[in-house]
Amino acid sequence: MGGAWVVMGVRGGVGGGVGGGGAAGDAAASAAGATSGGGAAAAAAAAATAAPHPADSSSAAAGGLTTAQLDATIWSLAIPALGSLLCEPVLSLVDTAFIGRLPSAAALGGLGIATLVTNSAYAMFGFLGVATTPLVARPPPRLGSASAAIATSLSLALFAGTALGIALYMGAVPLAVGMGATPGVTLPHTVGYLRGRAMAAPAVLGLLSIHGAYRGLRDTVTPLRITVTANVVNLVLDPVLIFGAGLGAAGAALATSASQVLALGLLLRRLVTDGLLRPADLPRVRPRWWGPLLRAGAALTVRTGAILATVAAAGATAAGGGAVASAAFEITRGLWVLSAMALDSLAHAAQALVAGAMPRTPAADDKGGGVPATPTDGPVTKASGEPLPAAPASATAAAPPAAPTALRRGRTPLTPPSGGSIALARRYATRALTLGLGAGVALGAAAFAAAPLLPRLFTLHLPTATAAASCVRVAALAMPINATVFVLDGVMAGVCDWSFLAAAVATAGGAALVALAAVRSAGVVVAASPTAAGVAWVFAALNVLMAARAAALLGRFFQRGGPLDDRPSARG
Repeated sequence: MGGAWVVMGVRGGVGGGVGGGGAAGDAAASAAGATSGGGAAAAAAAAATAAPHPADSSSAAAGGLTTAQLDATIWSLAIPALGSLLCEPVLSLVDTAFIGRLPSAAALGGLGIATLVTNSAYAMFGFLGVATTPLVARPPPRLGSASAAIATSLSLALFAGTALGIALYMGAVPLAVGMGATPGVTLPHTVGYLRGRAMAAPAVLGLLSIHGAYRGLRDTVTPLRITVTANVVNLVLDPVLIFGAGLGAAGAALATSASQVLALGLLLRRLVTDGLLRPADLPRVRPRWWGPLLRAGAALTVRTGAILATVAAAGATAAGGGAVASAAFEITRGLWVLSAMALDSLAHAAQALVAGAMPRTPAADDKGGGVPATPTDGPVTKASGEPLPAAPASATAAAPPAAPTALRRGRTPLTPPSGGSIALARRYATRALTLGLGAGVALGAAAFAAAPLLPRLFTLHLPTATAAASCVRVAALAMPINATVFVLDGVMAGVCDWSFLAAAVATAGGAALVALAAVRSAGVVVAASPTAAGVAWVFAALNVLMAARAAALLGRFFQRGGPLDDRPSARG
């Protein structure tokens, strides 16, 4: 969560919601068939009252879920999240494919420069999605409802997006020149694409916020459907604007921007019609309510910067070995990003489940950490924040332990209930970590076995393919470690442990920079022997980054008195 989208490169994705399986019994199943609009809201409220949330009974919830129930819940969140994560690279590839058909290579070169600028700019606001999830899962007292929490995050996203859009549009020329665009060659295409994408900056940041909100509500299916729809619109508009209107790279940018604005509009409409967002809450937002989001953003920006600095140093080290070493590094980095997206989907699920299961602690939200306290004793299930009546004690006692209340096929309860259990949150985290490790081992084994073949999908140059194969083997060995990092990143984001995440990455990045310095000093990456395994030492140094992060995260996870220590003595 957050880890995959910055490690080894910057992706400008809007992330994915996390949603899926529920255990509200027949009421949830019937509500799942409701259409969007008022029927969906009523069905969701019915499901929320039909069965108690597992967190309402801590001991039963922690011990009553079977492994099969846990697995089904986690995968029902992770698989749609993976689909949403994959949509953004597809969106970029569609633009590249169409621009590549223009007669001049300058357009494609300009697209590459502009994409780097926009993706880097949007990546710095990735905290909007990550920090919104726990805010919506457990609305703080001053907000009182998921609707107010969504409005708070969305207002910040639209404000920041407007400012970013103006900056990108007005600064397009100096940014393009600063990134190396050539006047009269790639510069016009770079500027055209930058300005076209800048027009949708509020929509891009708004999508980050809304996807984070849907994670808090544990619904991935809705964001996935709308994201796929937006990609189809982009696919249709690209040839019309690039070739038909003769706009070239600017046309590709406008097509992408139009699809993102459409996605934002559809998601906002869905939130309103399902009763998850009350439009009247938007003008009531006060800038001071942005505090927790901005504090999380500051910590996550430090984290992102540390990762990007380490990756940049690794790329520079590989480039010092010549064109072959640099190409081998880039091929392996691309493959690594694909595996990271698969593993990061489990982080989305972990964050959503842990954030929803944790008990609320007074004033934690105001300090930017912990899970915010509840203003009511009953489950908050309406946009207005009105609590539904608590279930009778006898009904609660008789109900079997179940997975989190969430409606199938994309329907969700309007907000999570007020109960909480550290034991339940820890069970979700532990099982997500187990599944992540299994996925990491499987991906690593597959990548290691296919190392001689995978680089040949990207290059016909034998020396480059040979060097890349060595890199792939080294990267594959660390995939179980990477899985640990991504899942526990999601877990710690679920408990709002922002300062720890920033400090852990900064420390791990320092260790990796020392390892990279040692690689450079040893001179193992040299242009004179491009087919040797020397460039693989660069990935060995990056593995130090991931290993150090894993050690810190595991230490935090098992720390006595830590955020997920469920022993009674730790809470006293």
